[in-house]
Formats: sequence, structure tokens, C-alpha cells
Amino acid sequence: MICWTAFFLNRIFLYHSHLLYLMGFWRSFTKEWFAFSRSERQGIWILIVVVVSAVVVARLYPEPATTAADPDLVAEANRINALIEDDSSDSFVEAFKSTKESPSVALSLFSFDPNAVTKEQLQQMGIPETAIKSLLGYRGKGGVFRKPEDIQKLYGITPELASKLIPFMAIPDSLRRKEFTSMFAAKNDTLLYAKRFPVEINGADSISLLLLKGIGPTLAHKIITYRSRLGGFYNSNQLLDIYGVREETILQMKDQFVIDTTIVVRWSVNTLPPDSMAKHPYLSKYQANAIAFYRGKVGRIRSLDELVRNRIIPPEVAKRLRPYVKF
Repeated sequence: MICWTAFFLNRIFLYHSHLLYLMGFWRSFTKEWFAFSRSERQGIWILIVVVVSAVVVARLYPEPATTAADPDLVAEANRINALIEDDSSDSFVEAFKSTKESPSVALSLFSFDPNAVTKEQLQQMGIPETAIKSLLGYRGKGGVFRKPEDIQKLYGITPELASKLIPFMAIPDSLRRKEFTSMFAAKNDTLLYAKRFPVEINGADSISLLLLKGIGPTLAHKIITYRSRLGGFYNSNQLLDIYGVREETILQMKDQFVIDTTIVVRWSVNTLPPDSMAKHPYLSKYQANAIAFYRGKVGRIRSLDELVRNRIIPPEVAKRLRPYVKF
């Protein structure tokens, strides 16, 4: 009997010990994770007050008045949506265009000189503002209309508008493009043709370049300017680097010019300063500085292949530079 009593007392003591341990663990757990300091409790109360205030203000603040949709816009949107649902793509395009296009203004044209007409006169004729700005801008940059068809090259003037304006354009005879006289006019004369052609590109002045088909004053000036920067042409394809010169232009005048490569200017890779080298169209400023730096290291450069091997310039640049450099 005494043994059983001792056994039960031992069990009760063990259970009591476990219970005390669990209670101690629970108190330490709750104290660590759910106990707050005084400042934390104050922060929680402030947060609760802010949230409650925001809810109360949101409830009391009146909702903004909604603006009724424009009935015409709603009807138009419904019409376009119906077209989309019917998968009528052509009709949808027409409907979209009808919402964007404004009614065209009827032209009231009268005879005018495009080189002297004023903005008010152009507006009086009903010409669109885009076309007016283009015409006045062309004149402001020094452009001259020498024939009525010149207006077709202006930005903002459609072929339809140009066809309506050309019959009313009156250009004074003093500004019209005159035909070349004497040797310029005698294209069928074999002797004069032989005297004029072929034109040597690297030595020709602007007057000689104007003899070539497809070359006007602007292109002649660009050719001479680019030739000066380049040092001369050695291939007709180099003319394509000039803005405004196309392959068709070269084909038109291929029998009218020759290129004398013996007068191409060559510059020394070992003496020319990097700033001067960078002015050449085929070299960038970075490449010119790299050549000068390498030249300072090795003392003397012997070939373009040496620059390519040392990755100073790429092979394609070396190929284009070859006719212009010496060592």
C-alpha cells in the first residue's frame, strides 16, 4: 500500500513539474512576442485613432458629382463599336476617318508670284497653313521659284494642291531658269560636246560641275566641299557619301566625267596632328587620337596593316584610307 501511494505521489509531482514548466514557457513566450512597451502602446493607440478618423471622414465626405457623358460622343462610340463587332473593317476605317477629317476649305485662287506673295494673300486664297509655312520657310532660307513646277518639291504641298496652284503662278522672266547659251546650248554639236566633256571631278570648279546631268548649284557646292575634306575622289561610288547624290545621278553622268587619282592629296600618318587627322571623313576623333598615341609609343608607323594588326583601326577603315595616306 505504501508503495502505491509513493508511486502516485511521484507521478503527481512529475505532472506538476511539467505543468509549471509549460506555464513558465507560455509566460516567457507571450512576454517576448505580445508584450509592448509604453511608447509602443502609445503608437498603437495613435494608429487606431488615425484609422478611425479616416473611416469617419470618408463616410461623411460627399461623393463628387459625376458629369453626364456627351450623348453625341456616346452615340459615335456605340456606332464605331457596332462596326467593330460586325467585323466590317472597311466601314470602321471610313468611320474613323470621318471623325478626324475636317471639311476642306474651298480655294479662291488668283494670279500670284510665289517669290513675292504675302502670308495674308495666301490665306485669302484658302491655302492650308502647312503649305503656307512651307512656302514662306523655303523663301526665308534663300529659295527662289524659277518655274511653277518648283512648288511641287515643297513639304506640305500635295500633288493635288500643286496642280491647282501651278496655273495661277506668275514668275517674272528675270527669275525663270534660262537655257545655257553658246557652248552650253549646243548639246548636239559634237565639237562643243567634246570640249565640255568629260569633266575631271577632282579639278573641276562649280561651273564645270553644273554641266553634268543631275548636278545643280547645291550639289556642286556639296561635291566641292566634300572633295576638299576628303583630299579628292578615287572612285565614283564615293559621290554617294554626299547627301542628295543617288545612284541614278551617277548613272546619268557616268559618261560625262572622269577621275584623276594622281592629284589625290596624301597626308603623312607619322607627322599629321590628331586634330587634323580627325577632320578626314573616314576617321573619327577617337581613331585619330589612338593613331597618335600608338605613334608616340612605337616612334614610326610603317603601314596601315600595322594599325589593323594592333587594333588601332578596323580593316574597313584602313581600306578606305589607303589612297590618302603615306608613311
